[in-house]
Amino acid sequence: MISQTQIPEVITKIRDRVSTKGLERRMDLQVEDRDYRLEDDWLYVCVYPVTKGIRPYDYAEILAETEKELRAEGIDNVLIVPTRED
Repeated sequence: MISQTQIPEVITKIRDRVSTKGLERRMDLQVEDRDYRLEDDWLYVCVYPVTKGIRPYDYAEILAETEKELRAEGIDNVLIVPTRED
């Protein structure tokens, strides 16, 4: 379970990993500090593509890899949500 005080650290880890993995695949992905929700012991973090024309399914694998890495570090109950900027 993630506490309120751990959220900034977890979001920073997600941002760093998603950004690096995205750039390796020619996608600029963004994680904003304010775009999360803590609900029923789960942390939901939104990720947006900055690169035009990128759809959520284009980077869903990056998010799944990042979630798996976090679980391996003992950071459970995190869902990284692919979203689109409208």
